Amino acid sequence: MFVFLSCITALVHILPKNTHVETYMHSLLANQITQGFFSPSQGNNCKYTVTIESVSDDRVLFYSPNLTPNERTHFSFVNDEPKNLRIHIELLPIDPNIPYEPGKMQLSFYSKFNTFDKDVAKSHAVEPAIKQLIEFEKLLHQVIMRTQAKKEKMFAIMRSQKTLFASVTFLSFLTFVVFVGVNLYQMKKIEKFFRMKKLL
Repeated sequence: MFVFLSCITALVHILPKNTHVETYMHSLLANQITQGFFSPSQGNNCKYTVTIESVSDDRVLFYSPNLTPNERTHFSFVNDEPKNLRIHIELLPIDPNIPYEPGKMQLSFYSKFNTFDKDVAKSHAVEPAIKQLIEFEKLLHQVIMRTQAKKEKMFAIMRSQKTLFASVTFLSFLTFVVFVGVNLYQMKKIEKFFRMKKLL
C-alpha cells in the first residue's frame, strides 16, 4: 500500500509492482513560499526517490535520491510566477533479485505568500490589513453613530415624558384648586341665601 498525504487532501493509492512511479500535480499562486516534507515508512527491500519540478520549464525545485525511512526530509522553495508543479515519487527495489513490499509515504505540502519580499508583503499583507482596519473603523463609527442616535432618542422620550408628567401634575393641581375655590364660593352663596331667608 502506497499512501500519499497532503495538507489539503489525503489520497490512498496502491502502487502496482510493474509501475514504480507515482505522479501528482499541484498549482501555486505567484509569490509563494512552499514548504513541506516527505516521510516514508520502512518497506521491504525498497527505497524512495522524489522530485518536485515545474511543468512550464521542467526546472527541478527539489530532488532527493534516497529518502531515509521514518525520518522527515524537508523541502522549501520560492516562486515568483504562478506555477504548476509535478511531484514524482519513485519506488525502487534495493536488490532487484529479492521481492520487495512498498511502505507508506507521508507528504506535507503547504504554501503562503512570501512576505519577506517588501512588495509582496505590502500588496498581500499590509494593504489588506489596512483595508480591513479602515472597514472596521467605518463599521465602528456607524455603530457609535447609531448608538448615539438611539441614546438621544431615548433621552428625548424621557424628557417628553417628564414634561408630560409635569404638565399633567400641574393641570391636576390647578383643577383641584379651581374645584375647591368653586365649592367654597358656592358654600358662601348658599350661606348668604340662608341668612337672607333667616334660616340660619
